[in-house]
Amino acid sequence: MNNHTQLIGCYDFNVDALLIEMIIDEIPNNIDFGKFCVPDNMIDSSDWQVAYMEQFLTLDGTGKLCEVYDIPPEQSKPSRIAFFLFKTENHELSTPYGDFSIINHQETPERIRGLIEFHDFD
Repeated sequence: MNNHTQLIGCYDFNVDALLIEMIIDEIPNNIDFGKFCVPDNMIDSSDWQVAYMEQFLTLDGTGKLCEVYDIPPEQSKPSRIAFFLFKTENHELSTPYGDFSIINHQETPERIRGLIEFHDFD
């Protein structure tokens, strides 16, 4: 973890998905979710999985600031974000803000389970 980014939780959302919750010291417009990936040395980097159904939360994590994939109109920092990853054997999340271990899964807190929108992976 770097000084400006915190992994709040890596949640076992369902049988296929992890829910990742982070705080990033960045305004929403500058966050590029396409660069949040799970490296896999067995495949080309263009095929690495990236963040799915990214959502911006209130700083206390009890509300959403906008709809899924949208950018909140208020451009202040830090940003609290949540997104999904497909469960794989790889346990590292690489971001522009540092690399994070996602091996330790926690139970999804009720405050976020009822808040977050999810659609099954294609």
